[in-house]
Amino acid sequence: PKNVREKVNAARGFLGEKDTELSIKVNKALAELEEVSEDINIQTYTRTQLWNIASMLEKALLK
Repeated sequence: PKNVREKVNAARGFLGEKDTELSIKVNKALAELEEVSEDINIQTYTRTQLWNIASMLEKALLK
């Protein structure tokens, strides 16, 4: 759906911000991904992929 695409692009935009700390970029992106993953209209596969991306981002915070 269109809203999923918009939210994922917003998350990508947050990650591309140059003058922002990594933790802030990742947290903004995670918030967007969490919001879209709660949408009941997305497919299970898409939701799983969003969770996988969120997991990778959370690991990046731990490094």
